[in-house]
Amino acid sequence: MCDHAGEPSDAERSASCVPDRRRRRVRRKAPNFLNYNVNAIVTAGSFGPARVYGAAGIGGLTMLERVGLGVTGDTTFFAGNVGGGVKWYAPNSRWGLRGDYRYLVTRSNDSAPSFFGQDTRYGHKLYAGVILNVR
Repeated sequence: MCDHAGEPSDAERSASCVPDRRRRRVRRKAPNFLNYNVNAIVTAGSFGPARVYGAAGIGGLTMLERVGLGVTGDTTFFAGNVGGGVKWYAPNSRWGLRGDYRYLVTRSNDSAPSFFGQDTRYGHKLYAGVILNVR
């Protein structure tokens, strides 16, 4: 079984210590980000009410302008992820639970501001959720 999923998200940042244009750490609001990707999901096997799946996806991460930090325009970075997880469904198949792990990569960009993006970044993400099948 093969499926697909998309996941847009955004992040409003709070004030924290971030580097300014001269790389001094000052307390300022970090730039806002917009993250978007599409994933391919392949079910690897079923074990009773549980299904194990693998997933991989590509997309982008856009850092929005924050002039005080040297981010003078919106900058977009290529992003990708790979991982997998387990879905468990209740006997009526109307609801279930999901656990998912993703290894994330955000590719560097030579024209990126010094605040973020001149180095390729790696991360780990754990998801947990409730599945609702609405018919």
